Amino acid sequence: MATFDLSNECIKVAVLNTGATLHQLFVRDPKGRFVNVIVGLEHESDYCKDPWYRGAIVGRYAGRLSSPISIGEKKYPLKGTRDNIVLHSGVDGWHNKIWKISKNSENTLSCTYTCSANEVGFPGVVNAQICYRLLENGLEISYQATTDTPTPINLTNHAYFNMDGNGAMALHQLQLNASHYLDLDSKLVPTGRQIETRNTPYDFLQMRPIGNQFLDDFFVGTDPKIARLRGHQSKIEMLVETDQPGAVVFRPPHFEALCIETQTPRYDRSPNQKILTNTIPEQPYSQTTRFIFTHL
Repeated sequence: MATFDLSNECIKVAVLNTGATLHQLFVRDPKGRFVNVIVGLEHESDYCKDPWYRGAIVGRYAGRLSSPISIGEKKYPLKGTRDNIVLHSGVDGWHNKIWKISKNSENTLSCTYTCSANEVGFPGVVNAQICYRLLENGLEISYQATTDTPTPINLTNHAYFNMDGNGAMALHQLQLNASHYLDLDSKLVPTGRQIETRNTPYDFLQMRPIGNQFLDDFFVGTDPKIARLRGHQSKIEMLVETDQPGAVVFRPPHFEALCIETQTPRYDRSPNQKILTNTIPEQPYSQTTRFIFTHL
């Protein structure tokens, strides 16, 4: 497993070639000290057997899908299902693949992977490129993918954040510019119904402490600046800005962190109900998300 580094005066990043994983992200606190705001694993080799996708690129389809999926009039059974559900493309997803990584410049890493047809049961060869680019006070992740036949694509990064570096998330403050979240069935697959967040436990329209709120939900964004997360001790604040229509916000049950997975919303059980932004040869997949850091 190889590690690739980027750094400037304010940001230091370490990326692994397994899963194109964001292993470390150091930002400065108000006193100028570096804080690693990524909750990763201590030993790089541990990522190979991590069931929580820590820091990895998730593809070719992030989220839960019911098998089989439908594309046009054809159905495709997916491999590695549990109760006919595949999460994050299963054990053969891109989080476990070795990516080719090159340093395009002092500020940019390019990660590429070619996914063969019928991997996990999905049709089409997919050529994917992920770019990690340092900003003056943040990190940009851009995603591009092309294919030779229509196929579902929904990519995200699965980094877990803790603005204090460690310690309880309950006192972290969170804001989500999201008027609705998606209703889920008993298998956590979207039903197609949107529920208003206002005056519910999922109402984070104003910055407030996370408290004991469990989160594993897709929030439908109303603003490209979809989320803000603020540390209690460090006073570091992270702004998440994306061109995607929403994000899954996930709070793991057994370690202190929050995952903000920007991606295409999974309305109406897409692609299971044929409502899906497929990647096709004439319309490549593309998305960009930025994590911008300031402090109080």
